[in-house]
This record gives sequence, C-alpha cells and structure tokens, in this order.
Amino acid sequence: VSYDELQQLLNEKNKGKQKNVCIIDVREPFELIGGHIPYAINIPLNEFEEALSLSDDDFNKIYGSPKFNKDDQVILYCKAGQRSMVAA
Repeated sequence: VSYDELQQLLNEKNKGKQKNVCIIDVREPFELIGGHIPYAINIPLNEFEEALSLSDDDFNKIYGSPKFNKDDQVILYCKAGQRSMVAA
C-alpha cells in the first residue's frame, strides 16, 4: 500500500466509510513513543500468532479493538518492514 493509498483509507475510515480495513503495528510498545498511524492496533510480532488464535472477545479485551476477519483488508507495518513481512 502506498502512502497516498493509506492516506485515502485513513480519511475514509475517519468518516466512517471504511470499516473493513485493519491496520496493525507489529512494533514493540516502547517504539510507539515516536508515534503511530491513526487507528492502528499494536500487536507486537512476538504476540501476533497467538493474537490470531484468540476469541473475538479476548482479542477485544487485550487489544482494545474488534478482531479483524478474513474478509478485511489487513495492513501490517513496523519501522523498517522486516517484522511486518514476517507477520504477513
């Protein structure tokens, strides 16, 4: 996803038009101090596989967001791209 495409998705999400996009930040929590993409869910890479197996309720309790499903467009990101490639 390009920067412009992501910007458009975020604008649509902000207006409530884009509900089937899930943005996941696989960085460690301490890395979020420098900022993060709006609406992103932080699921560190070392938790990612386990997070996928959680029930919808448990996922929501732990990550503060509804669990994405197979029909959602999932965008993974990190600092340099290595961890997001592993998570994908």
